[in-house]
Amino acid sequence: MTDERPRFGTIDGVPITEDLIARLADEAEAGFSPDQLRRRGRPRLSPGDGPSAVVRVRVDDQLQRRLADRAHVEGMSVSAVVREALRAHLR
Repeated sequence: MTDERPRFGTIDGVPITEDLIARLADEAEAGFSPDQLRRRGRPRLSPGDGPSAVVRVRVDDQLQRRLADRAHVEGMSVSAVVREALRAHLR
C-alpha cells in the first residue's frame, strides 16, 4: 500500500502540486507591485533609513527575572520595557 498524500505543502497546508508551481511561476514572471510584497526584517523603531541599532547589556539573574515579570505584567516585550526605562532615565 502506497501513501498518495503529498509530502510537501504550503504554510496553510495546501499541497504543492505541479499546477500550483506553474501558477506561482507565472505570477512571479509577470512581476509583483511593491504593495504585494512583504517587508523583510524588523520594522524601524524611529524614522530614518536602515535598521535600528542593537545594544547588548548584561544583567544579573534577579534583574532579568524582574524585567521579564514587568514585561509580562505590562503585556510588552522585554525590549520594549528596556527602551521605555532608558528613555525615562535619559530625560
